This record gives sequence, structure tokens and C-alpha cells, in this order.
Amino acid sequence: MLLSYQFRSEVKTTQNQENLNELVLNLLSKQTSPNISIGAAQEWFGEKIINDKSKWYISINANIPVFDGGGAFARLKQGKIQLREATIQRAKTEDEMRLSIGKLFLEYDFWKKQAIDDKFFEKNG
Repeated sequence: MLLSYQFRSEVKTTQNQENLNELVLNLLSKQTSPNISIGAAQEWFGEKIINDKSKWYISINANIPVFDGGGAFARLKQGKIQLREATIQRAKTEDEMRLSIGKLFLEYDFWKKQAIDDKFFEKNG
């Protein structure tokens, strides 16, 4: 079962999609409130830092959302729906894996019992 989780691409894909949808939902929820970001940078020359105090750059960015007719609310609702769909898809994939593994174990037990009960193996050792 653990090997199936590790090596099946469907599980990894759905987990990655779920994480991506969660990040998108977080970003969409942040779009409804004002954002202020501050950044600083220093100019480098190759691998050496230039020790000049004038080579620093500072930036300030203010983002104030304006009402867009409810589009932000619709995108937020759609993000929640996509996140839920990814969760359901992951659960469905995991259930299908459990079912297929259970079928394989049942088939293995059946053929193992058939081989043990077969007289051919008793005669030939």
C-alpha cells in the first residue's frame, strides 16, 4: 500500500493539484484586502558585493483593490469549489488504489491455495 502511494502518479498529481488550489485560494482571498509590500535590493558585481552605500535600492508597493462588480467573490467561490474537487478526486483515487490492492491480494491468495492443493507439487517436491 505504501509503495502504491509512493509510486502512483495519480496520487502525486492530485496532491499537487490540491496544494496548488489551496495556494490560489489564499492568493484570491488576499486580493480583497489592501496589500503593501516593501523590498530592498543591493547591487552586486559578479560574486562580490559592492561596498558602496549608494548601491541599495528600496521599493514600496501599495495595492488597493477597487470593487470589480463581485468578480473577486466569484473567483473566491470558484477557488473553494476547485479545492473541494481536488480533495474528492484524491479520496477517489486512494479508494481505487485500496480496491485494486485488495483484489490483487485476494487473487494471490487464491492462486497460492490452488498451488498448495495441487498434487503436482507434492509429487515433484
